[in-house]
Amino acid sequence: MSRPTLRQAEFAASVAEQTIRVAPTLRRAAQRVLTVCALAFGLVLAGCSMFSGTSAKQAVAAVDWSAAGDAILVQLDADDLLNEYNNEPHTLLLGVVQTADADSFRKLSADAGTLASTLGEAAPNPAILQLTRYVVQPGGHTILSIDRAAKAKMVGLIAGFYTMDPASSARLFEIPLAISNQAFVGHDYAAQPQTLALRLSLGRDAISDAARLNPEPPQIVAAQKRAQAKQQIVPLDGGGKEVPLTPSNGAADTATIKLPN
Repeated sequence: MSRPTLRQAEFAASVAEQTIRVAPTLRRAAQRVLTVCALAFGLVLAGCSMFSGTSAKQAVAAVDWSAAGDAILVQLDADDLLNEYNNEPHTLLLGVVQTADADSFRKLSADAGTLASTLGEAAPNPAILQLTRYVVQPGGHTILSIDRAAKAKMVGLIAGFYTMDPASSARLFEIPLAISNQAFVGHDYAAQPQTLALRLSLGRDAISDAARLNPEPPQIVAAQKRAQAKQQIVPLDGGGKEVPLTPSNGAADTATIKLPN
């Protein structure tokens, strides 16, 4: 074997020197690649958590049904011949009953005797979370403001006419919920009870009209329009609407609104 020439030796030394200089650069480049990969993986995990937040159904199930002041409003109008008997008007006792579910109020208003007993309830009834009574004058017009009891999801109205009958003397409404998506990307829903506003008209011998009122102050309406893409007002089961006292067999209390997952 021939010995390497001086030129070959110098070339080999140059290559070795360059390799020594390049090695740290390669290590730094490799470290940068690993850092970028780690950051990308972290962003993927964060993105997954943003897209898999609380669903609307989970938010409804986790609602805190706490007490709230002035959370039930009733616009009350009475006929001039309210509770007519022997061609004369009379005052009437109105009861606003708060319960945790619809069945509890249905049992309290099953017939005329049960209605009268509920309205005149003296001893505490575990099915009644709160009972508020008002004496209504013939021709009276007023707005009742009532605090919502803790755990209350339903509000029943009982009008003490001389001719007590569930079909004409009692109504039941559900307290609505507001569900809002609080995530910038994906979904993360939160839900909370809203104020229930009702209009109640009392006729001569029956409830002539009972309906939920929806008008909001202009500033709230404007805010809701701006947030329309991110918020929807929905009921506990379907709109905060009136709940039938005698639902058909197998039927839901109200038309169910499908909640987003």
